[in-house]
Amino acid sequence: MKPPTINLYLLRHAESTLNATGTHLIGGRSNEVELTKEGIEQAKQLCHFLSSKNIRPDFIYSSPAVRTLATAYHSLAEMNVGARPIIDDDLQELDQGLKVGRNRTDVYTEEVLSAIAMLGKDFKLEGGESMNDVGERMLNAISAIADRH
Repeated sequence: MKPPTINLYLLRHAESTLNATGTHLIGGRSNEVELTKEGIEQAKQLCHFLSSKNIRPDFIYSSPAVRTLATAYHSLAEMNVGARPIIDDDLQELDQGLKVGRNRTDVYTEEVLSAIAMLGKDFKLEGGESMNDVGERMLNAISAIADRH
């Protein structure tokens, strides 16, 4: 017997206040960051795009970040989908560790840029995680989600 097909769509949050400010601060997870008014409109428009592709979600997973949950809630409300997002901590953005909130120019010194060039996707800021760490975490999260459904 063939296992059921699961279509998985990965979406990024709509415009957040951190995105809109053009800030030079390292945001990292910054889970408290909210959507802008434009971001709320983008989230509402997402439903029209999904509908145009005949996509109607059965399950919605989200990181605990306010901006991602708001994107999901506004989109789902516009689509009249009663499902609520299931919060999964493993879907969070790359953790920038002790450098969150610091100015990028202060953090990304010549020494740090050299380390990035040498280590590539294995580079991580102090107390943070590498891109490869995030990739492994996301793959595990997606596998766990697929196993549940």
